[in-house]
Order: sequence, then structure tokens, then C-alpha cells
Amino acid sequence: MKTRVIALLCLLVVSIPSCNAPKNTYNSDSQESMAGETSRILFLDYQITRDSISKTYDAQLVSMIIKEGTIKDDQNNIAQAEKDDLELLVLDRNQQTISQSHIPNPLDKSVEYVNDAGQFERKMIHLDSAQFNIRLQIDPDASSILLNRFIDDDTEGTLLLNTQIQ
Repeated sequence: MKTRVIALLCLLVVSIPSCNAPKNTYNSDSQESMAGETSRILFLDYQITRDSISKTYDAQLVSMIIKEGTIKDDQNNIAQAEKDDLELLVLDRNQQTISQSHIPNPLDKSVEYVNDAGQFERKMIHLDSAQFNIRLQIDPDASSILLNRFIDDDTEGTLLLNTQIQ
């Protein structure tokens, strides 16, 4: 009798996990076909410096991270570029521009404060160096990112850095 109860308990313990809802299974062929279609986000961290004497700029890539995903609030920067802003160009393998955007100069910071009279004032602070980051939705054909210093509409920007996308 005890052996029947033990056998019945063992059968019950073994059969309970099979009552779970079925787990999602994926065909490896469908995973491979979707892998080529996955969206990628590129995170770039840059260090930029300005030589106050010669008024030249220098930029260095601090880090680059590529992750799968999409940017939910992907809005193009439509504000008008001004002198010394940065221009970001995404190029394909044939060095053709895929997308273009601008970044307000990270070395020029506008600061608001309350003066001695209790009124708000705004002051522009010009930094010699700063770090900034960029988050981009990357086109599958993208191969490099150019970071240019914007001069004006009639003058081509000055190349600061060419970053290859791996």
C-alpha cells in the first residue's frame, strides 16, 4: 500500500511540471532572418576642446556602444545651426550622406541666475573643454560618422573627427 502511495506521489510530482503553459519556441531560421532586420542604436561619447588662442577645436571619441533597439522619441533637430555649432553626418559605405543633424556648441553654456537685485539674468559661459554624448538610430547601411564644426551656410564645416561604425 505504501509503495502505491509513493508511486502515485512520484507520478504526480513528475506530471505537474508538464501542466505549465507552453514556452515560446523559435526556429533558428526565423532568428537569423530577423537578425539582419534589427534596429540598432549608437551611443557616442565625445571630448571636445577649444584652444582659446588659436580658436581651433579638437575632438576625441571617448566611447562608442552599439545596442539593438529603437529610439522611441527619435526627433530630428530642426533648430537653425549657428556659428561654431557641431554638425553630425552619417555616411554610407560610398561616403554618401544618409542623415545630417546639428548639435549646439557644447563649449558654450547659457546660465540663468538671480542677480543682487533679485532679477533673472542670463550669461554665456565659454568653456575650454567639455564632454557630450550623442544617441542615434543607425541605418543598416551606415559606415561612418563625421563630426564637423559648423562655420556658416556658405562655408563647408571643418572636420573634427571621422568615426568608423563597427
